[in-house]
Amino acid sequence: MLIAKPVFVLPLAAALMLTACTTTGPRQNTGAAAGAVAGGLLGGIVSGRPAGAAVGAVGGALVGGAIGQQLDKQAGELRAGFDDGRIGVVNTGSALVVTMP
Repeated sequence: MLIAKPVFVLPLAAALMLTACTTTGPRQNTGAAAGAVAGGLLGGIVSGRPAGAAVGAVGGALVGGAIGQQLDKQAGELRAGFDDGRIGVVNTGSALVVTMP
């Protein structure tokens, strides 16, 4: 029988509570997922313990989500400046591509 240890459950519950009441953009979701994977791998490799992987995953998700949120905010601010709706803005992750007629 598998019993969850508090070291795994507590960080996961904390991350879930922090994100449960907010609306997220697509880049924030992608950043959080990528950060969780990268942080989990790095934490597991560096510490050599499952607890390190869990802590790394939570930390990576928080950092990746914050970066994604900033990218969503930049794209939203740029879109808000264009009133006619004919101008397109695409965020590639490393650059904002603006398409004008």
